[in-house]
Amino acid sequence: HYFQMGFLKVLPGTDIDTKKHEYGIEHESNPPYTITKNTWLSQEDMQLLHRIERVVDSLYNHNFKTTSLMLYNFISKDNLFDIYTSIASFFQEHDFALYAKGWESIARMLLEFFKQHYPEYTKFAVDCLRWDWYVKSNNKWIPPFIRSKGNPNTVKEMIIQQNRVSQRELSLNNKIIPIHQIQRSQVFIAESKDFMQWRMDNHRYAIKHNGQILLID
Repeated sequence: HYFQMGFLKVLPGTDIDTKKHEYGIEHESNPPYTITKNTWLSQEDMQLLHRIERVVDSLYNHNFKTTSLMLYNFISKDNLFDIYTSIASFFQEHDFALYAKGWESIARMLLEFFKQHYPEYTKFAVDCLRWDWYVKSNNKWIPPFIRSKGNPNTVKEMIIQQNRVSQRELSLNNKIIPIHQIQRSQVFIAESKDFMQWRMDNHRYAIKHNGQILLID
């Protein structure tokens, strides 16, 4: 599923078209006849809304769910409009066009935004971005700018040694799992205490098994 914000259009001959002067509506002269201003919103206001639209669309459609929730719960102070305005302005200042950009490019710019505007949240933000990547990707490779300092293979070996119940199996979260499956799995390593408390119930590690994410001490 994809999310897309929409702007009112004024189709020729419709009821809103005949009443547009009552509301100070101006719109594009060519299809799709998108409104550019009205009595309540100036052209600058509409342009800002379009920039915010691109930010919201991109964060949702590129699976930045955890990062978006972190923005809301820890930074926005219940005013998401202001935080999305800040992100949209930051992207514009850096000539970063969101359309046709992939996950990594957007994540890199978001991290730069945190570093410059909310440096105290940078470590937390890296964990959020890494988690969003971890949830969406089945690839063990992780973009270098969000990698944890821990070694995944070392963590997997530690998990195996601490939870082994036989030569070929271990027990995790009351599940008996073949060791070779753990050796091939993706590992998440949290770096910030805020993230561990917020999203991982104070665990530091997570591992994927059969489509499920298991939290591990």
